[in-house]
Amino acid sequence: MGIEFEIFEGLVFNKPSLKSPEFRGPFTVQKSYVLPLPTTILGTIVTALNLKSYNDIDWSNSENVLEVFRNYLGEFEFFGPYLKVKNNKESKIYVNLNERLIRIEDLYTKISNIIKELSKEKGDFENRIKRYFDRKRKRIIFPKESQFQLHAINKIGICLEKGDVKNIGAKYVREGYLYTQEVLFYTSDISRYRICLDAKKCDKNKIKDVDGKIVRFGGEGRISKIEVTDKSGLLKYIEEKVKPSNYHVLMSYAIVDVEIKDYSDYSSIMNQLRNELLNRYGFEIITGELHTQSLGWDLKNDRLKPYYILISPGSIIKLKQSTHHENVGLFKEFGFGSCISLGV
Repeated sequence: MGIEFEIFEGLVFNKPSLKSPEFRGPFTVQKSYVLPLPTTILGTIVTALNLKSYNDIDWSNSENVLEVFRNYLGEFEFFGPYLKVKNNKESKIYVNLNERLIRIEDLYTKISNIIKELSKEKGDFENRIKRYFDRKRKRIIFPKESQFQLHAINKIGICLEKGDVKNIGAKYVREGYLYTQEVLFYTSDISRYRICLDAKKCDKNKIKDVDGKIVRFGGEGRISKIEVTDKSGLLKYIEEKVKPSNYHVLMSYAIVDVEIKDYSDYSSIMNQLRNELLNRYGFEIITGELHTQSLGWDLKNDRLKPYYILISPGSIIKLKQSTHHENVGLFKEFGFGSCISLGV
């Protein structure tokens, strides 16, 4: 089963930014993710279901977050998101690697070529692949024709404040708070673009009421249409065409909450992180990028959601077990930490 959002106009999936007087002006840019976070998708769904208690979520408590969503959707686990491009002849799937959308067939062609190159080197596979990505600055390099070409257009944004008690519902322009907003356009005359989330586990009866609904999706209330389908696109492709493996590539941000006790040097920090990830979440990082980031804006409390360590899409990880696909880390039920087998 899958959930698809049909795209009609430019979309905004804001990366967290600092909203303070020191960060303003047209040279301050509000950047956008190439695909929404899974919480943006699930939040849109429960909003479309008119579930008012959504704003009562305590985002600082991961168990509370999961409990509230389970009350809405039952037991669930989603996989993604990814972009599907449909035209008259066929559909193409693009996945997020390092904030670039890469055609899935080209991803596996590139991996196959990398494995052939590594087979000529000495040492075990893990050391060889680490050396390869150290040379390539931690990233798989793709030609332009393998990448979906998003059109990013910048426009001037303004900050709005809610009205007071006497003017509930009114909004006012906050003086001096100008910024540049990046808007992403998925444009074509003949194709239909859809942002998709596959369901590994979900009660279709819980979400069937959103099928066909027109919703406001992402930042600035951009318009999209939800379709609930019986088929999954990316999961089906991986299960049919890729061998299971312990080595996976992340295609959505993985969230981890770890405690680092010794900050004396970089090696010590990485060793602690490696042990924590393996013991608590069942995987280790082979190569990739980590950073701290908020999960977005808490509408109820008008502040950023809690900060976590995020592992970027495109990072390569090693699981304890061999699988076609897996979700790892915190909030994996939403689709965070979705990873697909390298087939090696």
